[in-house]
Amino acid sequence: MKIKLILSCLLLSSSWIFSQGKIAFVSDRSGNDEIYIMNADGSDQINISNNYHDNWFPEFSPDGSQIVFVAQHHRIGEIQMMNTDGSGNYHLTEEDGGDYSPRFSPDGLKIVFEANRDENSEVYFMDVDGENQINVTNNPAIDQTPQFTPDGNQIIFVSDRDENSEIYIMNMDGENQVNLTNNSANDQMPDVSPDGEHIVFVSTRDGNEEIYIMDANGANQVNLTLNDGSDLDPHFSPDGSNIIFISNREGYYGIYMLETNGSNLNSLSTNSGGDFSPRFSPDGTQIVYQAYTDGNYEVYLMNADGTDKTNLTNDSGSDKEPQFQPFTELIFIEIEYSENWNLVSVPLSVQNTASDSLFPGSVEGTLFSFDGSYIPETDLELGEGYWLRFDSAGTVVITGTVIHVLAIEVNEGWNLIGSISHTVDANNFLAENELIIPGTIFEFNGSYESADFILPGKSYWVRTNDSGIIVLNE
Repeated sequence: MKIKLILSCLLLSSSWIFSQGKIAFVSDRSGNDEIYIMNADGSDQINISNNYHDNWFPEFSPDGSQIVFVAQHHRIGEIQMMNTDGSGNYHLTEEDGGDYSPRFSPDGLKIVFEANRDENSEVYFMDVDGENQINVTNNPAIDQTPQFTPDGNQIIFVSDRDENSEIYIMNMDGENQVNLTNNSANDQMPDVSPDGEHIVFVSTRDGNEEIYIMDANGANQVNLTLNDGSDLDPHFSPDGSNIIFISNREGYYGIYMLETNGSNLNSLSTNSGGDFSPRFSPDGTQIVYQAYTDGNYEVYLMNADGTDKTNLTNDSGSDKEPQFQPFTELIFIEIEYSENWNLVSVPLSVQNTASDSLFPGSVEGTLFSFDGSYIPETDLELGEGYWLRFDSAGTVVITGTVIHVLAIEVNEGWNLIGSISHTVDANNFLAENELIIPGTIFEFNGSYESADFILPGKSYWVRTNDSGIIVLNE
């Protein structure tokens, strides 16, 4: 099979198309909290976690192809990950105590989280496949709500080791843990500016919760809000010029925005039931949030100036914790297939995963996956490999969202795996995944051959020495 990547500049006027993407949120409309995804206009609301556990805190990977979240098992939280279509749902953590607040590193290869495994909350990080889980704070205090700095080299977190909540920063390995706020009040809810130069946070040092800003090294701490209400949950705009937050200064929680120097304060929402959890769209032109209205929470969307408020969910359940999918890159990949049997995969995140849509020249009823034995299928999932038959040679063009990194669940023994949107060197793939037995990565081109590369649109046989997770990374 021959694979050729065609940048969209050959068909359109630019080399990449950037899509606004979707919105993930939590809803209890099915009886328990599930992760849903929908288009930015509220259409096509789909339950993608679809299990009998409660599921919370959805967080998109930087390339928008996967979601990490917390699922409640046996009354404690465990971190799971899935593709944005709900496929490939698997556990990353299964430890006593509970794991919460997962956040991706900027390159999508690490996840930082808080864990209650040592009779107190600690900051851990792990590889995106769940391997190498390391306690990086290792302190008897409560350390929680970690996040990476934009360059991925440091971790910001909140700790009560000084008998009050303070904002700390440390290196990835846990070295050089520094108290940035260093104040007798409670400081929490940090958010780092996109350029990594500033941190906005909440402090009680003036007697009530106020929005403060400081340099990334803790210098120049300034109160931005200066009022008698409770100001919470601050977040920078994508360009770093504005901050949104919630405040009850009018008697109920509403959404406000101001510039990073504290000027131009604007009230954006006026719902007497309360508005919460505001988040900017990737381009900064819209804000998604949850509003308490008609006896339950709904997910709303408005312009960044507060106009055109729209109820996106409009459901009798409680809909909350909305998150925008990051900007996603759309490309075209042209796949040339041979007559008869081919090993294929879907190398992009696509809307329609049916085999007759992706490969219209294929023979009906000939799509097979492998899980110890061959299984007839009608749709293709990210990360999975398939046999598919064609009556004659031909070419197909698939359009979709770029996949930079993909974690794939495998069984011990032989597995048929898929591909990502970029070519992966087979030797690097082997070196980065200890589960794979050397010399057991094979492709099929009329006969089996040892593979030198993992190419977009193809699938490959790999043999593993145990069950677990392997990662394809560009």
